[in-house]
Amino acid sequence: MYFLVRLPDGRAWFGFRDVTRVDGRDVSRQGRPMEQVLGERTSDAYDEALAIMRENAKYNIGDVYRTINLPLQALDLLHPQYRDRFDFKAAGRERVGGRETAVVAFQERSMPGLVSDGFGGGLLAHRRVWIEPTTGAVFRTELRFNGKAARYLKESSIRVDYQRDQRLQVLLPSEMEETYGLDIEVLHGVATYRNYRRFETGARMVTQPR
Repeated sequence: MYFLVRLPDGRAWFGFRDVTRVDGRDVSRQGRPMEQVLGERTSDAYDEALAIMRENAKYNIGDVYRTINLPLQALDLLHPQYRDRFDFKAAGRERVGGRETAVVAFQERSMPGLVSDGFGGGLLAHRRVWIEPTTGAVFRTELRFNGKAARYLKESSIRVDYQRDQRLQVLLPSEMEETYGLDIEVLHGVATYRNYRRFETGARMVTQPR
């Protein structure tokens, strides 16, 4: 399951993935269910949820350990509080989902990057975001990384498409495609997100990836 939660400081929405089934079998683990943890809406609870999510990373497909394969990762990096860390430039126009969008390329300037490589180093984020000029709505993001660890991957990218949920009337992740090119293989995966539901007791939404 995938939970979208407003962080305690109101800075942004953040996505928490909770793996409950793998290859048709229920996953058992110690501790509380993610929904119960997030229901507390405290900083300590979110730290606990992050620990659960890091533990869930072992269920990722392939031999590339990662915790960056989250639909909102690119949007989180592009939050206004990080604006001074990036260079931006216009990269043309394209249609996404039938809508005319302006493509904006971005590049993180210098180390240490906002994303860690997991080995004490950093990664520099770059690529593109597709924005509807009249509304500022984001309909697609694509994220890649530069850095020492990234050079072990011949190709890597995380693309996310967003669609307006007809029931909730907000733009939400609909599909995430990730690709990692290794020396002897290419790892490619697609996750789709649907059946979003709003929990009225708190500012969070949940969906079931497919």
